[in-house]
Amino acid sequence: MDTVGRMERYFDVFFVDEVQDFAGHDFNFLMAISVAKLHTTFVGDFFQHTFDTSRDGNVNTSLHNDYNTYRAKFAAAKLKVDTYSLHKSHRCSKSVCDFITEKIGISIEAYNDQDSVVMYEDDPAAVLALYKDPQTVKLFYKEHHKYVCYSQNWGASKGVDRYQDVCVVLNPANVKAWQNGSFRDINTETRNKLYVACSRARGNLTFVPESLLKPYKLS
Repeated sequence: MDTVGRMERYFDVFFVDEVQDFAGHDFNFLMAISVAKLHTTFVGDFFQHTFDTSRDGNVNTSLHNDYNTYRAKFAAAKLKVDTYSLHKSHRCSKSVCDFITEKIGISIEAYNDQDSVVMYEDDPAAVLALYKDPQTVKLFYKEHHKYVCYSQNWGASKGVDRYQDVCVVLNPANVKAWQNGSFRDINTETRNKLYVACSRARGNLTFVPESLLKPYKLS
């Protein structure tokens, strides 16, 4: 009995979360077994693609280059593409969703009209207070473990739903993007990770320059 046959024999439903990170042969495998006669649901956010489950030479190397092409892959596999059921965030405030849509260029809507503060802070005393605040998570692009505080990396925060206020730490290149008024043109992988970080916030979202935290970095 092949894989599809075994699935049909032993399972009624098949769920895959974070489907946007499947790549290489793993993605082809998902498409192949999606023909099984059972209830199959794939859930994911194309713009939260931050790593690949596998990298297999030239297999699907361009899979995540274009949203419409990616979406068409599921339609070609005779899967119903539903972009409506989960199109509103139950986590983020309208303020955070509007910021992500306008400044990062990724469309996201809030389920309610709750407002929160979205701001850039570069006052050294205020940044230090945020750094020491055990209730506010500090999200770094990388190497969060080198800072003695409540922290995580942007990409690794994906799927976390326990944060309230979030402090996103920007390296010099991304500080410049903030000053230019938009993150739309930064590297695609970096932009996706920034989107992940910003969308962790249930409450306020504060950006700070990493340069002000360098004195507290472990060598």
